[in-house]
Amino acid sequence: MHAERVSESILSPFVLLFVQNFLFGCAFNATSLLPTYLVSLGATQTFVGFFNTLGTWLVIGAVVFFGRPLVGLPRVRTLKWGFLLLLTTSLLSWVFAGSLVLLAVFKLIGSLSWVFTSTLMMSVLFDLTPPEKRAGSLALFSIGGMLPNPVTSLVGEAVLRMAGGPGLFLLASAFGLAAWLWSLQLKEPLARIAREDPLSFRQVVVRKQIRTLLILSFCFGIYYSAVASFLPHHTKLDLGEANLSWFLVPFSVIALVIRLFLGKQLDKRLPRRFLYLSFLSIFVAMGFLWLPSAWVWIACAGVFYGLGHSILFPLMNSLFVQVGGEDQKAVYSNAYLVANLTGAVLMTPTLGALGDFFGFRAIVLVLGAVALACVVLIRSEFPRPTRPTEGPPSDRSF
Repeated sequence: MHAERVSESILSPFVLLFVQNFLFGCAFNATSLLPTYLVSLGATQTFVGFFNTLGTWLVIGAVVFFGRPLVGLPRVRTLKWGFLLLLTTSLLSWVFAGSLVLLAVFKLIGSLSWVFTSTLMMSVLFDLTPPEKRAGSLALFSIGGMLPNPVTSLVGEAVLRMAGGPGLFLLASAFGLAAWLWSLQLKEPLARIAREDPLSFRQVVVRKQIRTLLILSFCFGIYYSAVASFLPHHTKLDLGEANLSWFLVPFSVIALVIRLFLGKQLDKRLPRRFLYLSFLSIFVAMGFLWLPSAWVWIACAGVFYGLGHSILFPLMNSLFVQVGGEDQKAVYSNAYLVANLTGAVLMTPTLGALGDFFGFRAIVLVLGAVALACVVLIRSEFPRPTRPTEGPPSDRSF
């Protein structure tokens, strides 16, 4: 792949990409409180789970069936068109906000922007960061994708009170416009010329070396989608207000602190302890959500979930890239993305159906059981080293 333009510095492109990640996240997540509005239009919890995973299906299909040509697209130019598409579909959703069918169609089309952002933006990031600092750089960069959660939750709750569900689409449009305008500053970085052609998705996932990583990534992908989909409706029923901020603000604060002060350690230490503690923390978070409904328990759940999520997202991605090597880094990163999103897309509608029959706490019990199973898997598949190892990332054991 040849670069269209060469950036003159390392810091400036990273900062530009960081802000771009934040603005796109705000635009895409601005409708995170939409489930309550969808229910008011007659949607079931099952439909809400299906609606929230439409974009995920699109990303999975694009990577699985078009992975090779996808990594060869002109990255920055394609990203700009994706942001413009998201802006357009957000405006159309506002115009046709009373139709569940049309909202689903616009959700699907607008999610093309997520396809490009989740694959091509990560490819750009990898070309801006050296391999020995990749996990730490991912931890720092992913802050830009995490901050939209509390921002859109807090602003969205205010919009929901003032303008109702359709107002969320105008909020998404405003952030979409900002994302598109900001993207006009981006330049294509100098890409390393690969010595090997990109592998297909099937060639990647059949490798025995990453089977455990695929399972853990699948399970990790379930949590955020499930909580974001079903917690607002639960708080509406039990506490009188559709709310995500009591969960997302503590989640984001603790995740920000962890990634800022612990991010570099992800490149220096063996992954076993990080993986173990992260899933154990998520298990504790689900325990708080199972308790009788109270804002304080939801906030505690956000803290413990933030601890686990803040480590797992950059660490899992970097482990996939490490296995693939420099020539296949984009392809293996996409494999992680597919495994992660498949967990969301398969389990969120299933958990929604479970919630329709048995309530929110049944969903939480399943999520807790999955986290505990991951803890057991890590203890068995990532054996404790016989002696301390402080080698570079390439020496870390899987």
